[in-house]
Amino acid sequence: MSSVAGHFAKRQLIERRRDFLRKHWWRLAIIVGMLTVVGVGLHWVFPTAQIPVWAAVPSLFLALLFFGRELFDGTYHLVNALEAEGWTSKDLRRWLGRDWHVVDWISFEFHDVDHVVVGPGGVLAVETKWTDSKLDLRSSRGKTRAHEWIQQATNGSRSVQYLLSSFGYRLRVSPVVVVWGPEISGVPLESEVPVLRPKEMKSHASVWRNSSSNLSREQIDDIRARLLEYREMREKHELGLQ
Repeated sequence: MSSVAGHFAKRQLIERRRDFLRKHWWRLAIIVGMLTVVGVGLHWVFPTAQIPVWAAVPSLFLALLFFGRELFDGTYHLVNALEAEGWTSKDLRRWLGRDWHVVDWISFEFHDVDHVVVGPGGVLAVETKWTDSKLDLRSSRGKTRAHEWIQQATNGSRSVQYLLSSFGYRLRVSPVVVVWGPEISGVPLESEVPVLRPKEMKSHASVWRNSSSNLSREQIDDIRARLLEYREMREKHELGLQ
């Protein structure tokens, strides 16, 4: 699985945690001070204990605070989105096989595309979504969410299509949405853009894999190389190295 998957979520995660520390460092300092006092008190009460209770209790609390930090700093959904993008990237590689390439995170000026998939059957722009809320895709709320996802995937596919045209390839880029979550039900609204749940990815990958060939091996490798080169350029640009 590519370490680049979830790049946008990673950047947002880092930025939010830095912002949280800047705003709430004094609260964290108070907690550490209180734990220190508790540790000293426990050491005074149990000076001969074989198990260092004075250190174990504060350490346990700090460990719980660290591992549950996304609940405190507001990054819970970003952490799950980051993991979901990694799962999508892994599954695309698994179900499509070696003839297809998955390039994670293609960035544009005001948005990015989670995964660009290139293979004999053409090019896909895949958006990964995560929701931990109960969502029926047949309901009014579910249809609204699916429409938003489809619009984002469609906009991303257009950007990738324009990028490929700058490489000299006039290809149709097909948008796809993959949505992860524990309580998603119902059939997505009828659309030319598939909204897939993880269990449906294998069957769709089989269709893509068995579709008629539009690209040669040389073209696939060239597009992948150009996308990787573009991604590296964008990353340097966003880091201020260009």
